[in-house]
Amino acid sequence: MNNKMPRTPFSLPLSGSARETEIRLRNIFSGPKKRPPLPFLILMFSVCIFCGNLVSCQMAEEGGGPEGPPAAEVWLDFRDGSGEDMPWDDSIETGLPEYPGVTFRWTADRVCAVENGNETVLFSGMPVWSVFLCDLNGDGLRELCSVVSFGSGMVDDRIIAYDFSAKETFMLQSRVMFDYGLTLEGGQLQVSRFRYTDGRKLSEGRLAVEADTILLEGEERYHALRMVDETPLPSDEPDLAWLLMREHENYPYSAENMFSRLLLSQEGEDCTLGLALVNGCQHPAGLGNLMLGLWDKEAQEWRGPVYEVGGDDGQFSSWTAPDGALHILCANTAIYQGDEGAFTSAHYRFDGKTLEELDRREYEERVVPVEGGLEVYEIDPQYRLQLYNPEYNDVPLPEKWRYSHFEPIAD
Repeated sequence: MNNKMPRTPFSLPLSGSARETEIRLRNIFSGPKKRPPLPFLILMFSVCIFCGNLVSCQMAEEGGGPEGPPAAEVWLDFRDGSGEDMPWDDSIETGLPEYPGVTFRWTADRVCAVENGNETVLFSGMPVWSVFLCDLNGDGLRELCSVVSFGSGMVDDRIIAYDFSAKETFMLQSRVMFDYGLTLEGGQLQVSRFRYTDGRKLSEGRLAVEADTILLEGEERYHALRMVDETPLPSDEPDLAWLLMREHENYPYSAENMFSRLLLSQEGEDCTLGLALVNGCQHPAGLGNLMLGLWDKEAQEWRGPVYEVGGDDGQFSSWTAPDGALHILCANTAIYQGDEGAFTSAHYRFDGKTLEELDRREYEERVVPVEGGLEVYEIDPQYRLQLYNPEYNDVPLPEKWRYSHFEPIAD
């Protein structure tokens, strides 16, 4: 917003000359050669202050005042729990003080603007479940914020916000990972995150515009929305895949495009062990990271550190030792243009109360975790010979890796 100070008779432009400013000040307070009587100065001072206040008040009225934009409100919401049926064949219209002369029209499958008899589709849904009015970008004009369903067969609920003044569309969606909902609580627009598979509510937060981030969906381009001040909801059955993903460095910045899948869980004493495969959305953040931690059921937080074996192709094995402890062996590598880099392995032990990392190593060879250890593969010398040798252009390349040996891991 452009907050300008009101100009008064005492306003001075900035100048690079201190001498010029001094002369102007002297001219204001000293007058022409002879100093006026004190009562006259007091009278002029009062008049100037009164005029300044008058100008300030007039500017405040013209600019909307310090109270800011109109408050957030609900235009319509067919998921508010009232039991009201959606009027599938009807339309609902409203006007907004921010946009005089414009009629906003809702139907089950779209929201339109009607201006000078011309109707323009702002956004659509299958259907449009709700429309809230809230200023998201701080320009003093409220956006139309809606929960819409999208898809055929696999349907997700997402948030669409439309900035009518800028004619721009914003979106928050994480297809097949999360659904989203909107509510108005205490005059604040709240967004909720739900697990896609069963609709369980995971967290609440505020809706915010993510600057300079563009989403592509088909041929459409959208600006990105994201959740801020997100608070997970306490649960006796935590979503470990999502909770582990929250510990990744890219969360919450790329949260809506990240994915996580639970690979292993085991109950302990007032805790649950979780191991998940987490896609960090961007290649430098790892497209197949292994993340594991111990969730404390009473404290509703991680007990000890959350471990990560980063990379693009996380693999693991697990077994139970004679002492009853669970051992987890992880391996991962970064893949660039189909070619694996160095491999990392990490060995963990869970005794029912604590999770500890016993060992972490780097390998030039390819390692695959199996029960009790690692299968180690080395590069076939014939592969090296043929790879960049033009004499072998017409000769099929052999497999890159060939089995070398088994490396046991001590319990």
